[in-house]
Amino acid sequence: MALKSQNNLLDSLKQVVSIIFLIGFLVHPYLGILGVFCMWFLTSWRKWIKLAITAPFVFWLLSPFIVYSYLFGFQPATIYGNAMLPNYKTGQRFVVKVINKTHEIKRGEVYIVSFPETGNNRSLKRIIGLPYEKLLIENGKVYINGIELDESAYIPASITTNTFIEGLVKEGEEITIPADSYFVMGDNRLVSADSRVLGTVPRNLIQSTPWFCYANCK
Repeated sequence: MALKSQNNLLDSLKQVVSIIFLIGFLVHPYLGILGVFCMWFLTSWRKWIKLAITAPFVFWLLSPFIVYSYLFGFQPATIYGNAMLPNYKTGQRFVVKVINKTHEIKRGEVYIVSFPETGNNRSLKRIIGLPYEKLLIENGKVYINGIELDESAYIPASITTNTFIEGLVKEGEEITIPADSYFVMGDNRLVSADSRVLGTVPRNLIQSTPWFCYANCK
């Protein structure tokens, strides 16, 4: 009986110590973390109780990383519309990587951009022309600095590029892409509202790039 009483007393002491450290979170967060460890290794509380107590501490520890990742790292995004067919379709869900000011933007890459003319609504587009380049659309083809652009890596040869009557870019008229701006287009050239209609995109409005698809990928 004496041994059992001592064990009960020891168990009670462990529980009290764990509770004190958990409450100590109000004084210093690391006391609470120590309390979580004491609770898991020193007490015989039910597992669901331990999990319920642990969850807020885990969230507290991860919240700075979550906020940082969302603002400066990775974000979820969903494709709406058919402007990027055949490579991207409506309903696909992606994790996109936020790019910083030093990121090098290359021709042919796909980014999420914003057009000032649309109230900065986000769109998925492909980089076609770079700053200071001369761009020409004629007879269904795109020319950069007088050389026909090879787009066979991402669109079939049957897809042609035309201008729109209401667009800013006219058939057979060469334009010069402004400094620190990019000419972008959707892969589905017949329906995509892009730089042909809305103008070039300033570098600061090129925000992120698709990293990997996690839903409706096929």
